[in-house]
Amino acid sequence: MAFRNDTVDDFNNLLAEWMPGAEHSFEAANYIDIGEDAAVAEPFAVEYLQSINLALFLASCLQLKIGEPIILLTI
Repeated sequence: MAFRNDTVDDFNNLLAEWMPGAEHSFEAANYIDIGEDAAVAEPFAVEYLQSINLALFLASCLQLKIGEPIILLTI
C-alpha cells in the first residue's frame, strides 16, 4: 500500500493517536533572513510561511511522541 502526499498526513495523525504518551510540538522558524541585498523586499508573513504545504518543504509544526518511528531523509 502506498500513500499520496495529500493522504499521508491523515494516516500519520491516526497512528500517532493510537500511540501512548504525551505529544511534543516542535515549531519551525517563522522568518526568512533575506539579507542586506534584498532590504527593499517585504518580509513574508508568518501565516504565509506556515501555510506552505509542499512535499519539498517540512511542515511548520512537527508533532511527535516518544517512541514514534520517524524517517529522516537527507540530501
